[in-house]
Amino acid sequence: MKLLKNKRGNVFDPLIIIIVLFGFALAAVLFLLISSDMKDKLTDLLDSPTSHNAITATYDAIKTFDYIFVILVSMLVTSTLISAFFIKSHPIFFIINTILLFVFMIPAVVLSNTFEKYEGAAKIAPLMTDFPLISYFMDKLPWVLAIAMVLMFVVLFMYKGGGSSGGQYYE
Repeated sequence: MKLLKNKRGNVFDPLIIIIVLFGFALAAVLFLLISSDMKDKLTDLLDSPTSHNAITATYDAIKTFDYIFVILVSMLVTSTLISAFFIKSHPIFFIINTILLFVFMIPAVVLSNTFEKYEGAAKIAPLMTDFPLISYFMDKLPWVLAIAMVLMFVVLFMYKGGGSSGGQYYE
């Protein structure tokens, strides 16, 4: 993927963040659904306590994806802020970045609504009680994106001085 290679900072970072979060949330719910179905079927099939403990441990491990999702959100936002710190930018690009904020809101709202429909499905809804943080963050995905981009604007356009290490654009 040429889009992700050799970039110190990229205008598509916020878009990549929402796509990665959406993909991780879908995968976590799908893993929990598969694990739940397998747990029920394998528990009836295998009678030994060792296999029952292994199946339960697997199911419980997948529930930790809820906390991993929060760590993923914070790591993605932090890495975007760090990469924004090293970009030399002219203040005129603030207008362009503000427009991009509203453009990137469209896919964020679409993905948030898509996930809301997905988690409302008959087989998925009971499992979402195990993922309250994923549900909350995906419901607030446009707000997460807006806060991340505003923080990125602050880091990107604040005066850093020095002229060589990033920050304000020098000619």
